Amino acid sequence: MSTESENPIYGPFFGVMGAASSIIFSALGAAYGTAKSGTGIAAMSVMRPELIMKSIIPVVMAGIIAIYGLVVSVLIAGALEEPATYSLFKGFVHLGAGLSVGFSGLAAGFAIGIVGDAGVRVVFSKDVLKFLKYPNKMNNSIIKVPVFINEDNIINGALEVLKFVRPEWDSDDINFKLLTDGITNKLLACNWNGNNEEETILVRIYGNKTDLLIDRKAEEETILVRIYGNKTDLLIDRKAETRNILMLNEIGLAPSLYATFENGLTYEFVPGTTLNVKTVTDPKIYRLVATHMAKLHKAKVANVSNPKPILWTKMQRFLDLVPEIFSDPDKQTRCDLLCIPKKEQLQKEVNELREKLSKCKSPIVFAHNDLLLGNVVFTESENKITFIDYEYASYNYQAYDIGNHFAEFIGVDEVDFNLYPSKELQRDWLRHYLNEYLGEENVTNTVIDKLYVEVNQFALASNLFWGIWCLIQVEYSNIDFDFVKYASEKLGEYFSRKKEFLALELPTR
Repeated sequence: MSTESENPIYGPFFGVMGAASSIIFSALGAAYGTAKSGTGIAAMSVMRPELIMKSIIPVVMAGIIAIYGLVVSVLIAGALEEPATYSLFKGFVHLGAGLSVGFSGLAAGFAIGIVGDAGVRVVFSKDVLKFLKYPNKMNNSIIKVPVFINEDNIINGALEVLKFVRPEWDSDDINFKLLTDGITNKLLACNWNGNNEEETILVRIYGNKTDLLIDRKAEEETILVRIYGNKTDLLIDRKAETRNILMLNEIGLAPSLYATFENGLTYEFVPGTTLNVKTVTDPKIYRLVATHMAKLHKAKVANVSNPKPILWTKMQRFLDLVPEIFSDPDKQTRCDLLCIPKKEQLQKEVNELREKLSKCKSPIVFAHNDLLLGNVVFTESENKITFIDYEYASYNYQAYDIGNHFAEFIGVDEVDFNLYPSKELQRDWLRHYLNEYLGEENVTNTVIDKLYVEVNQFALASNLFWGIWCLIQVEYSNIDFDFVKYASEKLGEYFSRKKEFLALELPTR
């Protein structure tokens, strides 16, 4: 028979606390597990929405924990009685049961949340790393990272990119150091000291363009992340750039493209040194450049059967973007002092040159169109040449692409017009180019002389094209570079050589 000591009035309190503990702690664990794993799913689904259902398991399991807590809570509540019939022993049993289930649910919820979040991210990272390691085996699919890098906050932007490109890097172990590299470039060194290993990252900024160079010493791998410049969408088709890199990488003519983000892309870094005004005249090197360009010119773009040259369309588009009067009065004054032609005169020159060169029978090939010396990398250890930065790549005149390269021999920062390649150098360059392009060892002098005339006449088009491009930069660019002076030099070179080059005659035999 029950006594007051066996069934005290406060006995049901322990049973109520058991029921409450079961649902409260279980629900808390379920909430954390759902929120934590859900964050990972949300981040992953932006890029891989097709993986949402496959990754939803942690959220489901977290929800089940709350159900378990609810069931036990209901069972305890159902067993509660009036104090007269509810023993203290039964209250302790119910309290113990509720606390056991509640704390177990809390621990399980934390575990599901942490492991679920990490697991979902690893599933995505596995695809990323597989892509980085085997870029040519991913059916040309490009990972799109939802990151926008603000040039005023490069470090944080670089960290956001690294979360996707190198998810194993702990941001706490990355040190940044701002370096300098010339008048238009900036370098941000990012050093990682995790796991007693040292890896270095360089963020290279070309004015409004930023290259994030990740030098992974342990794995001998380097990645570039480029941030597109201000208003470059006026000048460059970014979708075409991505397509071109993928296509050329398939045939071994371009670095691997890893991923794109909102205002840039990441791609393979090519070890070596870029050419300069001295190395570009080294026969060993320029013959490799000639051969590599010939291979590029033999490339075919899928589903393009009757390609058209982009030169005149692009040049006219650029000229249309040049203002009649520059918004900065100081820049306008400098243009006037340097006698830079007005837009009307430039239009006249474009029309005349187009009429003259359109009669040329230069083949239409897939061209780089921007082969300045900094876009040619020489890897001495492999005796190999690689072209980079295919922003302007498209179908164009064969002679234009070669003439554009020759026009860059004079340099950029310190222009020396006397460095334009001699006839002897050009003919040797063209001979090696034609050997590869035509697949013939003994190319006749007539064929070489014909291409020589075409190349030099199209070099005029190159100087006019980039002179107009410079005037657009004068108006829109924030790069610390004297585009007014460079426009004057490019257009000056055009006018100084116009009569000489247009007077060149094609061989008659």
